Amino acid sequence: MIIGLIDTGIDFTHPEFQRGHGHKVVALWDQLDTTRNNYKFDDGSTLGSVYYDQEVNPRDCESRDFDGHGTMVAASAAGNTCGAAPEADLVVVKVDYFNFDEMMLAYGIDFIKKVAEERQQPYIVSLSYLPKGGAKDGETGVLARILKGELDANLSGGLLKGIVAAAGNENYEGKNSCRDENNRMHVHKAGTASFDLDIETTEGNPWDDVCVLELWYPLESCYSIRLIAPSGTVFGPVDPDVRPLREVGEDGFVMISNNRRGMEKWAAVRIILRDADSLMSGRTDSGQLSKGTWKVEMSGDSGVWHGYVTYVNPPELTKAVSRKDHTNEFKIRSGGNVRDVVTVGSINNGVVSWRDLFGSVTDYTSCYDPDEISHFSSRGPTKTGVNKPDIYTEGAWVKVAISKDVTIEVNDPRRRKTLQADEYYIMEEGTSFAAPRVAGAMALMVANDNDSTLTHDRIKYILEQTARRRGKGVGSYLCLDLKKALEMSTRY
Repeated sequence: MIIGLIDTGIDFTHPEFQRGHGHKVVALWDQLDTTRNNYKFDDGSTLGSVYYDQEVNPRDCESRDFDGHGTMVAASAAGNTCGAAPEADLVVVKVDYFNFDEMMLAYGIDFIKKVAEERQQPYIVSLSYLPKGGAKDGETGVLARILKGELDANLSGGLLKGIVAAAGNENYEGKNSCRDENNRMHVHKAGTASFDLDIETTEGNPWDDVCVLELWYPLESCYSIRLIAPSGTVFGPVDPDVRPLREVGEDGFVMISNNRRGMEKWAAVRIILRDADSLMSGRTDSGQLSKGTWKVEMSGDSGVWHGYVTYVNPPELTKAVSRKDHTNEFKIRSGGNVRDVVTVGSINNGVVSWRDLFGSVTDYTSCYDPDEISHFSSRGPTKTGVNKPDIYTEGAWVKVAISKDVTIEVNDPRRRKTLQADEYYIMEEGTSFAAPRVAGAMALMVANDNDSTLTHDRIKYILEQTARRRGKGVGSYLCLDLKKALEMSTRY
């Protein structure tokens, strides 16, 4: 089996990926690596460098995982000790952490498909790196159409055995202060209405504060957007399909776009607030992003519109939380809300403490939620009413591999998560690490398929039919039972 991953890269030298005298990575496309520039599109343009099999080595391959997320995800899928399917091969696509979008993910899926077809290996695509914004209806948008198209093409059998997606970590739990960085504003209202956005900033550090909001409303509606800064400065209104507003001043850099042209089903609003210094040098009136309460006003029709904070930086310090208008609905990330995708949420595994790199016990008992579903795990339903996530598995404080290229400072909170006597591993939580575990489970099911009849829809059916049901009625949910799923996959 091949498990395809689109993420921040991989530390292919890590012991979790060693196999004999080599490793498990059979292909690696680094979209940021300009060493080879050998990934070519039909129009002749290039994007990054591709390495195959023996080319993936420290001497010939420049690709590194400086963020670490991709290495953690890969270990959860196919690591020797951390992974659900340690015998699987890996195809890895590294995307730009700050600039990736649905098209980059679509290109990555196509690359995984081509490698699998060349090798004639069945494959599963596991997506833990997904956009927070977008229409989130699971039907429109580039990524949704790509995922649905790939799955539909394999309904009667084919190499693609499933697509797995992380649900996201955007569930808001006011009682749990330990995950406040994920308590991003998410609001939905109807007609003319407004919401407040409270922003804290790192004013001592110029150029680093960024907050990005995305709002979506029905295409047949017509809304104007106005933004009021903490200083009282008014930006806008910005009407649909006019030139985006861009202004730099004492409140920082402000950009507002409002686009219906060329959209499908939903019109899109994008608001960017950030420090201005790095964008507009030489301006004496430019400043850092203003902290305090920003007000977003939508004026227009009676259609229901949705707003998300899709990006903030730095995530530990810049807060963009509107508790008053917050809702936990419709928070499954784009890609995970496609009906036939296996969307994975996180449940707790009971681990709340461990001995860290300093030899002391790191204890997160005060953050532990006694409920089985992890407090951060995004809930559905989707905007079209599809119940998501499809299945849950362990994703809270699990042991994963850490890339050697991740720089951890002395006072970095991650040092408390690094295990004593073994700096190769770290304790982490998130649906990003639950999803590849299910991808690995699916790989094992395919490996057990004696007559090669399992298709992605049958695999999804088996996972759901063999899962342990928790709760009752609307609040019930399904937890992965790998043993029963493997048993049923051999006789289905």
